[in-house]
Amino acid sequence: GRLDTARIGYTLINRGAVAHRVGLRVVLDTMLGENDGAPFRVGERQILTDEALGGRAIEPYWQAFDSLEHPRVIAQGTLAGGELVPPDRIYFTNWGTLADAAWEPPLVPGRDFTRTGEFELDSAVALLWEERELPPGGSLTLATYYGLGGVTIAKGELMLGLTAPA
Repeated sequence: GRLDTARIGYTLINRGAVAHRVGLRVVLDTMLGENDGAPFRVGERQILTDEALGGRAIEPYWQAFDSLEHPRVIAQGTLAGGELVPPDRIYFTNWGTLADAAWEPPLVPGRDFTRTGEFELDSAVALLWEERELPPGGSLTLATYYGLGGVTIAKGELMLGLTAPA
């Protein structure tokens, strides 16, 4: 229902006669404005280095910014609510790490979003739904939403930024 948000969804269908194990990984490159190394916010935390979240640490949404101090472009990924099945894990790292390692990217605590062998930041996020059994004739639809996010900033003696999933 939001014109600035895309639904990214996959339907996995088992057309065979035996059960199969299926999983899904969705990777998004998060270049915002001129910033190819966009920083992230998840809940009340900013993420500027490699990090993986799983289980209850996964919030209903995450955001990426062209700048945390003076945001002009904000992207938002929605992970829960309505038809959405939250991913089992979410990875924040550089694009190269996700491009080079499909299911278990080698994250390095404290490493910024610079791709190995390069000199510029290049952030990305991966959503991972672990393998699960899909019975013969069964189907599984997994989706996320990705689009423009927003923060309302009220200026005064104290600056306050507010955001919410919808």
